[in-house]
Amino acid sequence: QGPSGALSRAMVDDLSVETTCITMAKGTVHRNAEPGTKRRPVMAVKAEMAAEVRSRVCNEIARYCAEDGQLEKAERWMQRLNCAEGAHPQVSTFNEVVLAAAKAQNFAKAEEWFARVTNPAIHPEFSDLRPNGKSFDIMIRSFAEAGDLAGSEKYLGLAEARGFRPSFRGFEALIVGCIKNGEARRAHRHCEALVTKGCSRFHEYGPAFVKAERERTRSLRTWEVDAFIAMILQLVKALCQNSSLNAFTANRWLQYLVECGLQPGDAPEVWERVRDVHPPEIIPAGLFVEQISHPSPCSPVVLRPAMLCGESEEPRAGAASLHDGSRALAKWNSGYCFYKGRALEVGTHGSTPRTPRPHLLRLTGAAQLLPIAHAECGAAACLQQAHEGSEK
Repeated sequence: QGPSGALSRAMVDDLSVETTCITMAKGTVHRNAEPGTKRRPVMAVKAEMAAEVRSRVCNEIARYCAEDGQLEKAERWMQRLNCAEGAHPQVSTFNEVVLAAAKAQNFAKAEEWFARVTNPAIHPEFSDLRPNGKSFDIMIRSFAEAGDLAGSEKYLGLAEARGFRPSFRGFEALIVGCIKNGEARRAHRHCEALVTKGCSRFHEYGPAFVKAERERTRSLRTWEVDAFIAMILQLVKALCQNSSLNAFTANRWLQYLVECGLQPGDAPEVWERVRDVHPPEIIPAGLFVEQISHPSPCSPVVLRPAMLCGESEEPRAGAASLHDGSRALAKWNSGYCFYKGRALEVGTHGSTPRTPRPHLLRLTGAAQLLPIAHAECGAAACLQQAHEGSEK
């Protein structure tokens, strides 16, 4: 019935089934075998097929149980796999089991499974199973999110020793974990490694590469550039959190962000945070002796906020001075001053500091000691005398 083509196909199928049945009855099978190979016994083929079915079933059930959060059940199905018996575990199943243990905060169990895979001599049932980059990435992220920075860095080192690089999310979890634990310099080191050496997907995160991705339309972007920029900004804030020790490092990260296309107006609070802890710029005092031809009152030392990377002079042109002339006088009375590259030393005449004594000024290279007053005008006049004496 039907077209002749359909009838012929049915006859071929029937002949194939009949041939297979007769061959199995004889006790040998050579279907799908390469030419010249020996026929294999039916029992061996059946055992191989049974091991393959067992491998697929156990892997699928273990993976499903792990994704559902049933860790103990997933472990039982995982332990039914044995490489020596032909039931090979899959690395995707192993990753899901480790991830389920990490989500349950059972890091001891996750490390136990990792030890089974990395020690085939002790656990020959998993001799064919090798962790991949995702396996190490799961451990790095899980330990970092739990606040165990040492454990996260441990698996980072193991991954690099085996030739793997963590993903961007793995580095992000480690860097953010360091920031949350107050380890800003530690986070800086890992972030620097991410920028220079890249992750599992990209070899580096140079400014040109990041800038090109930021300039793309959001729908055409290929990676999470906004999350990357937000992580750098978070690192800059952390570097300025407690003291000014890391202010210059934070400013260098601002320079990197500017090269990536970010402007100070895009994150003004970050630039202001760095400015608050950055040492101010010192504008030297204009002394009387430097203006002999046009005598005028000496101008005090002025400290103004530092100009950070990416900024220009315009925003700070109207900025008020942080210190007035009293700062200059305090600097003067502290004992040291400089004039045209030569040191000026301020000393006290007499050995009893309790008794008010006229102060003395000694100009380096001059043998004359000149008395000066505490007022700025007196100090300027004395400098003028010292200048005239040294010129003579």
